[in-house]
Amino acid sequence: MCELKEMSGWQPAVVERVIPRPDGLELLLSDPEKGRRTLLSPHELLTRYGLGDGSSVLERVVFVGPEDEHGQVLLVPAARRVDLSGRSIVRGSVIAERERADGRQDLA
Repeated sequence: MCELKEMSGWQPAVVERVIPRPDGLELLLSDPEKGRRTLLSPHELLTRYGLGDGSSVLERVVFVGPEDEHGQVLLVPAARRVDLSGRSIVRGSVIAERERADGRQDLA
């Protein structure tokens, strides 16, 4: 289990676009340090935070942990949790441009 206080390098980011996919939610994030990047978050993000669908994530702030050696990051939405049975942190994956659902490239 990961404790937030044990990790450094967390950055706030704004969700600019959400694309639902069978394997999760594709999130276009914008933050002051990394610019724009696309992450794939599991659908679990919606149920854990009581969000109805992907459009509920749009324009929300999420805190993103540093990327690990497998291209994964930890995500913590700045929202009140409704499902307390699991952890607050959701693991997402950084998406390469060729894997994006809409085929568009990120703007750096």
